[in-house]
Amino acid sequence: MLRLRGGGDCGIRVQFHTMSGRQFERSLGDDKISATALKNLILSWEQIPEPDQILYHEGKELGDDDVLSASGVKSGSNIYILQKSKIDDGSIAIFIKTTQGPRNVFTLVCKEENTIKEIQKQLEETFGLDDPQMCLQTVDSKPLGDENQTLKELGIQQGKIL
Repeated sequence: MLRLRGGGDCGIRVQFHTMSGRQFERSLGDDKISATALKNLILSWEQIPEPDQILYHEGKELGDDDVLSASGVKSGSNIYILQKSKIDDGSIAIFIKTTQGPRNVFTLVCKEENTIKEIQKQLEETFGLDDPQMCLQTVDSKPLGDENQTLKELGIQQGKIL
């Protein structure tokens, strides 16, 4: 049985990010739960059916049997929730994390064949992120290089955080 704790010792606190841009934090009573148990909680919070959820932590998909603590999830961690039904065949969803504004994580559905230049244009058109100084990089601050390279050429796959 999984319990959410209120007040006092609240277990671990995790920040969740949905494809719609909603960000929320929840206290989990136990970090030894499986991703499936977490998906059931997300169903109760967000009404996203469990089979439609894909959970990512630090750019890696959490398998249904993965235990949160063994996957490196701890207090302060971010978990990204993708919905299979919102991703077309042949598309991937990536997360764009910015350093400004109250909404600093965006989910972008794109193709592996998109270039960095096309991704920047899509960010401008979809989210109004039109900073001429925009430089896409990995979360470990590695610049993505030539704007004409594709996501596939750069090894960027679904669930990657830029």
